Amino acid sequence: ALEGPPLKAYGSCHLKHWGLDVCAAVLYLPEGKAVHLAGEDVLDPSVPKQLELRYLRGISADKFRWTTRWAISRNGFLTAPVEAALKQFNPLYRDVIRGDCYTLSYHPDSGHSDQGCVTLQLNGVQLGTVEGRLFSEAIFSVWFGKKSFLDKMKHDLLRGNCASDGRAVQPSP
Repeated sequence: ALEGPPLKAYGSCHLKHWGLDVCAAVLYLPEGKAVHLAGEDVLDPSVPKQLELRYLRGISADKFRWTTRWAISRNGFLTAPVEAALKQFNPLYRDVIRGDCYTLSYHPDSGHSDQGCVTLQLNGVQLGTVEGRLFSEAIFSVWFGKKSFLDKMKHDLLRGNCASDGRAVQPSP
């Protein structure tokens, strides 16, 4: 669980890639965020956030590791400090099967320093944490960077399609 202000479901999406169901995702942000945020708003290291990804098919840990490094690199975040943090983070990944849920969280006021802490959980079990404001920007750039993993997923999560009670709602026609 994150420290600090409570987070509310902000945006959701059902990701299909090449016609295959991949995952259902929900982005959680502090209450009061404007609708239709930009990726930079989520990357901001002063903003606590959580991304929940429930998988609809199996994916290997190696595929997660490769995709994470690739997306961070193409977004221009693969500096020496981020590389060091990624060496701590990438081994946390596990193979997932249908129904598994990764939760990626960041809170700017957690950790042993003033750098905040990124936490990865699988099915509610904490796998580990990595400190660093820059690393939080890098890891969330996978989904919200200028060159995100999949633009449709990014845009769906950023459109603010969750009701005030946290339910996903259909967009207006």
